[in-house]
Amino acid sequence: MRHYRRFRRSRPKSRVDSTRPLRHAVYVSEGVVRSPTVDEAAARERLALAVISARERLNVTQEEFAERAGEGLSLKTLQRVELKRVRPTIKTFNGLDRGAGWKQGDARRLYEDGREPEVDEPGDGKAWVPMLTEEQIVAMDGGAVLRHYVKLELAFDAAVAEDWLFHAVVVRRNARIAERESLAVDGQ
Repeated sequence: MRHYRRFRRSRPKSRVDSTRPLRHAVYVSEGVVRSPTVDEAAARERLALAVISARERLNVTQEEFAERAGEGLSLKTLQRVELKRVRPTIKTFNGLDRGAGWKQGDARRLYEDGREPEVDEPGDGKAWVPMLTEEQIVAMDGGAVLRHYVKLELAFDAAVAEDWLFHAVVVRRNARIAERESLAVDGQ
């Protein structure tokens, strides 16, 4: 008897709120409150397509999108959302809203009701472009520099992007000169 009590499994964590009839059940699991009438496959498909299109619209990688979303949306979770392999939690919905630049609650409404989120058009200064240090600029290859230039041009305007590109060229040139000088000193 002792062995039974010690290893007896407890009831699963709040899968269904049993105080309501089953037809009105509200699923509560890992912070997600969802009606059982949601077609999971269609909802996951809608959410994945919307996140992918938002990422393409912002011209960011999955890593940059997850970084932009902040806490609550890891890279792994984002990948699982795009592959339609996750039941999003409230933290995930909030992270998707932040990452895509949607109003809070848009990702959840898209998932549950199919209502499309409102999208800010590029060129209004609201798109997210990471600030880069000089070390990061030096470490970038030429293609990465051009991609960042295009992101800036879409997010702000051509003048801001050209100023950054000039700065990046100067930083990279100075780094190459310093590298050559250090090689010349080492060689003597």
